[in-house]
Amino acid sequence: MNRHRPKDRTPPGETLRETMTAKGLTAAALAEQSGLPIDEVRQLLTSKITITPAAAAKLETALGVPAVFWRTLDANYRAVVKQTE
Repeated sequence: MNRHRPKDRTPPGETLRETMTAKGLTAAALAEQSGLPIDEVRQLLTSKITITPAAAAKLETALGVPAVFWRTLDANYRAVVKQTE
């Protein structure tokens, strides 16, 4: 994680990647376990798309991290980015 960036500015994709690494998952494995299309997983990893409620629920199922965590992380990140534009 980049220590020079405020916590709320951390892209959700970075946290997702760290979680996947800790669980030994690749993007393909996460796609298979979550039921998300691989292209969507790749976009989530780069924070190019918002984590929808449906995607958050699938991440919860695959990773064991509550959907509300993913939604809140994404919303906080997007709010901070919008403020700095």
